[in-house]
Parts: sequence; C-alpha cells; structure tokens
Amino acid sequence: MNQIEFIVEGKPVPYIRTTQKQKFYCKQWMRYQAYKNLVQISYKKPKELENTQGPYVIVTIKYYDPTPESNNFYDYVGDLELDIKIYNYRRADVVNIAKGIEDALNKVAYYDDRQVVRISAEYTEYLKKKGEKNEIINGIVRANRKTSKSTKPALFECKPPTTSTKGRKTN
Repeated sequence: MNQIEFIVEGKPVPYIRTTQKQKFYCKQWMRYQAYKNLVQISYKKPKELENTQGPYVIVTIKYYDPTPESNNFYDYVGDLELDIKIYNYRRADVVNIAKGIEDALNKVAYYDDRQVVRISAEYTEYLKKKGEKNEIINGIVRANRKTSKSTKPALFECKPPTTSTKGRKTN
C-alpha cells in the first residue's frame, strides 16, 4: 500500500452547494473555490508546516493497488482511502470539510471520487485561548480553563422599555 501525506495551512472551508447562477456572485462559493485551489497546490507541492498555532489540515491518502509508474496519480484507477485531521479549528461541520477536500483532490490525486472507499475525518486539537492550557489524556485533548467569574453581560440582555412623555399629548 502506497501512502501520501500533505499539509494544507489555513482555515478549512466546508463544501458549498450552489446553483449555476450563484457561482458568479456567491462569496462563499468563491472562498470555497480558493480553498480547493489551495488544497490542490498543497498536494502538488508539499511543504513543511510553518505556523503550528493557526488552523491547518493534514491529509493522508492510502492507495490500495500499485500506483502508476509515471507517478501521475490522475491515472490511478484502484481503491483508496482518505484520512483527514483538522487542527485548531472547530467552526465547520467535519463532514462538509471532508467533502470539500475530497472534491478538491478529484482529478488531481485520483481519477474519480467513486474510488474512495473510506473517509475518516476528525478534529484533533482545540484553539487555545488566553488563560487556557491544553493537556492530552489518552489521545484526547482537554482544555483546562481558569476558573474566574466572568464580568461579561449576557448575550441577549433584556432592558425594560423606556417611558417618556416627550412629544405626547396629555389630557
């Protein structure tokens, strides 16, 4: 079994469903297309991770059958599996991020996405915030937050209506 691993730096962007008309003006679709290009470039020209604090994704592709002698994986027609690990990012659905990466690697790392027989995707670390220290226990990252009373107001604070007699006629 042959295996390729590469790193995609930056915030992962989940798969977006759009109509043909929306593709011309939808900002989310354009952001998704830019992320697809970033995944393809990261696959073709792998590099070392520079920023371990920011969000990044590690993608591992396992090819079951012998790979082509030309090292052009576009010609690969056997089964394969994708292993996706998302670091320091928890804002999007993990399944949609996996779909987006699978879609980006179609026609680049393999001939057709029907060849993918198994996908595993997981979040592996959480973003550290000020005053927070992460510890790893049995492979699970747990966040230890400082226990201090918060002075922040509630998100939806109800205020009583103001009663004013200005501008009103009184009888």
